[in-house]
Amino acid sequence: MLTFILTVTDSLGNTCIDSVNIRFSNFSYLSKNIKYQVTINQGDSTQLFSGIFGGIPPLSFLWTPDYNLSDNTAAEPWASPDTSTSYHVFVEDSAGCQTQPSWAYTVNVIPTSNQKINILNDFKLSPNPSSGNFIVEIPENTQGVSLTIANATGQIIKVIPLKKGQTTYQFAEKLPSGVYFVGIDSKKGTVVKKLIVD
Repeated sequence: MLTFILTVTDSLGNTCIDSVNIRFSNFSYLSKNIKYQVTINQGDSTQLFSGIFGGIPPLSFLWTPDYNLSDNTAAEPWASPDTSTSYHVFVEDSAGCQTQPSWAYTVNVIPTSNQKINILNDFKLSPNPSSGNFIVEIPENTQGVSLTIANATGQIIKVIPLKKGQTTYQFAEKLPSGVYFVGIDSKKGTVVKKLIVD
């Protein structure tokens, strides 16, 4: 924020001072190292997130296409598409500044007739909200798993390779209060969940 000061002096030596604050609207994005995609079974739903922060609140959101969304103007709507769909988000702040990331949040849908199931749908994060420590529960037989933790600005806090066959991981370090994103990557796909730290 910049402050400009105007000083006016008349011929009698009287002085008047006024000022104006100029605030810049800057948007930040969650790192592209975390993939914006999830796989669900047909008939299930998942919650979208934009990964966009900053601007001058309040922010307004518009998701397209408006296909089986709980509310296409919500920051984090629920999506329950019948077929695989890529959702784009348009964001505008209270000053009229706008942004639209080049990537999309993709929801891959497995038809009910297809027996292939993304076991990462069962990935659990608890407690959430947490006090800064949390436990990740991973389904058995998940291969090639790694855990990525990013903060709200997209900065990668830690990447943790997990051992073959490992089904739980306890993050013992104390995270500061805020919003984080925990991503699980494996040969079966990628899942990202939001973690709130009080």
